[in-house]
Amino acid sequence: MKKHTLEQFQQMKRPFYSLRAPLSFAARESGLKTKQFYRTEFMRDRDRVLYSKSFRRLAGKTQVYLSGVDDHRRTRLTHTLEVSQIARSIAGPLKLDTDLVEAIALGHDLGHTPFGHVGERTLHEIMTPKQGHILGADCPLDIKEGEQLSKELRPYLGFKHNLQSLKNAMVLEKNYGDYGLDLTNFTLWGIQAHSKAQYSKDRVPNYDQLFYYDTFLKKGCYLDKEIPAWSLESFVVAEADEIAQRHHDVEDAIRGGLISKEEIIKIIKRNFKDYLSASDNKNLKASIMSDTETFIAIISRIIVNMFVTNLLRASVININEFIYNEKLTQTKFTEYVSKHKPDDPKIKNLISYETSIKKSDFKAKAKFFQDTITSRVLSSYDIQSADAKGKYIIRKIFQAYYHTPQQLPNHCVYEFLIAYKPEEYSQKKLIQMANDEGVGKVRDIFSSIIDQLRPDQKEERLILMRVICDYIAGMTDAYAKKAYEDLYG
Repeated sequence: MKKHTLEQFQQMKRPFYSLRAPLSFAARESGLKTKQFYRTEFMRDRDRVLYSKSFRRLAGKTQVYLSGVDDHRRTRLTHTLEVSQIARSIAGPLKLDTDLVEAIALGHDLGHTPFGHVGERTLHEIMTPKQGHILGADCPLDIKEGEQLSKELRPYLGFKHNLQSLKNAMVLEKNYGDYGLDLTNFTLWGIQAHSKAQYSKDRVPNYDQLFYYDTFLKKGCYLDKEIPAWSLESFVVAEADEIAQRHHDVEDAIRGGLISKEEIIKIIKRNFKDYLSASDNKNLKASIMSDTETFIAIISRIIVNMFVTNLLRASVININEFIYNEKLTQTKFTEYVSKHKPDDPKIKNLISYETSIKKSDFKAKAKFFQDTITSRVLSSYDIQSADAKGKYIIRKIFQAYYHTPQQLPNHCVYEFLIAYKPEEYSQKKLIQMANDEGVGKVRDIFSSIIDQLRPDQKEERLILMRVICDYIAGMTDAYAKKAYEDLYG
């Protein structure tokens, strides 16, 4: 390392070294190590996500407003593409691996539900214990107040979209057989890390009961038994996701008439007056005379640029200070990754709006800005009406499939049988049976098992619930609505 003072390190406009995720530690569950001449492992991850069915279905899933209601509203897919673009814009100046960043960003919402976050919370509510459960008294999760669920049933509990994205990538997609998309550990860890490990305590009942996903986390997201496959690239995607959501909310609020041009300009100036450049102020002043779409474009550019610029300025200082204090080289950082966890205080705040030199109020201002705009959007009639409708549809189709599972499609029948008796059934055996005797034979076996299920067979019923949960989670908004209509007429 060249001899510099700490102050010189802090003043550098780019990181002194690249602290990118070490490709040498990238591993796939299948053990595949075939190298390609023109693609790195992370490039292959990106392409595998891009060509998956789960990725394509994002086009029909709600971001905030119901998909299909307005051609100019964002879907989960357009949100994902914007997160990828913002993340790459951040990763480039930080000398990080932009292919890994893109792979994580494109895959981060693969497990998202129809109808946005209300769909996610509804599935979690169904997949956790509750007195008076909506599936009725024969549901193994219908428990009395104060009663605890038995230990052997806890591994079936919970639903959260970032963790479901893991299951989609590792199991539900079939491009690489039993290994799903067979993504590397770094990409899988980054996908689940874009959102919190549990729900907010004050928003969701049983907020921390997400035991179901422990197996996927341990199987796919670690370097070894103790150290996760963490990376600065994953932290970048998490921040890019937040930035994308901030300007989405502003656009939705303006386009939906929930906030006026004058008011949004006041809110931006009140919160960020110390962070706006002279050109930003000039553009804000001139934008008031623009038509709505031009105004939205100007405001979005200002917001995204301001967030990205402030994040980069602070992160460069943090990374260079980290390099200096730890006396790192690229090789030594590779060793560092293998010996430290992502919650290490030296690591977790490297990608941040704050530095050790100067405490910034940018993050606090951003939080107030977020709360102000988000409350306008989420309290609107359109959103409240859509959320209520989405919650109702998901509950009703879950009830229908649970009480009459024979209505489930063939792939759900296969998944149930494999989970019910893995020693007897496999994907390969069931497909062979269907080829030899017809899929009706497979469905006959399924129906026979379902018909004989007793109320005390709680684990088997939870397996059925998980199959239904996965099926509904993968639906687009339109498919879920059609399923409801087909079931209830």
